Amino acid sequence: MKFPILLTFDFDAEFVMENMYGDDPYWVSQGQYGANEGVARVLRLLEREGIKASFCVVGKSAEKYPDVVKSIARAGHETAVHGWTHKYYNALTKTEEERGIRKTRGLLEKLTGVTPKGHRTPGWRPSKNTISILEKEGFLWNSDYLGCDMPFFNYVEKRKTRVLEIPVAYTLDDWDLFYSHGNTPQMVFEVWKEEFDHLYDEKKMLCLTCHPLVSGRPSRIGALERFIHYAKTFNVEFMRCRDFAEMWRK
Repeated sequence: MKFPILLTFDFDAEFVMENMYGDDPYWVSQGQYGANEGVARVLRLLEREGIKASFCVVGKSAEKYPDVVKSIARAGHETAVHGWTHKYYNALTKTEEERGIRKTRGLLEKLTGVTPKGHRTPGWRPSKNTISILEKEGFLWNSDYLGCDMPFFNYVEKRKTRVLEIPVAYTLDDWDLFYSHGNTPQMVFEVWKEEFDHLYDEKKMLCLTCHPLVSGRPSRIGALERFIHYAKTFNVEFMRCRDFAEMWRK
C-alpha cells in the first residue's frame, strides 16, 4: 500500500480574522487575500502536480465568494464543511452548531452539485455535540483531533460511530508555523520533511493543513511545492479525504 498524503486547505477568507480581531480592515484584508489570490495560486500548483485535495470551506466564504468555490469543484477537489462562520463550536449552542453545519453543507451542495461528506471545525475546536451531529447528518469524515498519527472511528458515549477521524498536527499546519511563529519557507519545508520522513518510516499517514491566505503567498507556496516534490520521490499517494475515508472503511 502506498503511503497516503492528504493535502487539506481551509478556505476561511476574512471570517477567520473577524472572529479573532473584529472588523478591523487591516486584519480583514489579510483574510481576503485567500479569496482574491491564495486559492487561485494553490489551484495552479495542484494542477501542475496532478494532485486532488480537500478544501474545508467556511459557509460565509462560500456565500461571499461562490465563484471561488466553483473553481475548486471544477478542478476536481473535494469541498468539506468548515462551519458557517469561523466561530469555534465550543462557543456555540448545539442548535447554532447544527444549523451552521446544515446551512454550509446545503450551500456547498448547491454550488458544486456534490453533497459534502467531510467536516473540520473552525480552529479545531469541536464541541461535545459535534460528532453526534455529524453522524446524524451522514458525514464520512472529520478532521479536528491531534491525539494520534493514525485515523480512527470516533466514539459517542462509548459507542463507535461511522465518522472517521483524520488526525491533524500543529507541526503540519501552515498557520502555526508561518503565521504564529514567523518561520521562513525553508524552515517550514524542513519541519514538514522531518515529519514526513518519520511517519513514512513508521508506515502511517500524513495530513497537511494549509490556508490559502497563508500558503497562498508567493514565497510560501514554495514550501508546499518543495514538500510535494520531495514526497513524490517516495512511494506515496496524494488523496482527497473523502477517497481516503472510503478506502479506510473498506
